Amino acid sequence: MPSCVTGLLVHLCQNRSHSSYQVSHAYRWIIKSPVRNYYGDSDEAISTGLGRLAMTYQRAIGNGNPQVEAVSTGKTSHRGTYATAVPQWKVWFDSLEK
Repeated sequence: MPSCVTGLLVHLCQNRSHSSYQVSHAYRWIIKSPVRNYYGDSDEAISTGLGRLAMTYQRAIGNGNPQVEAVSTGKTSHRGTYATAVPQWKVWFDSLEK
């Protein structure tokens, strides 16, 4: 990491009232509601890593939301992911009402 970036990070951590530090709080957003992201292992538009990103992030930041899930639809294309996920949406949404 370039020393100028390291210096900036140190400065922001030491000066928590700094406006740049305050802006960075948006990146530590804790999602409050249940979330489910569907991704296909063979999706040509969305990588597996991107499909799992919200879940991975919420679990990595500590005190994140464990109800943020990433659900694989198997070896599906982008269209196949959609077609596989659609029938599961209603079942999942209905389960949230209980």
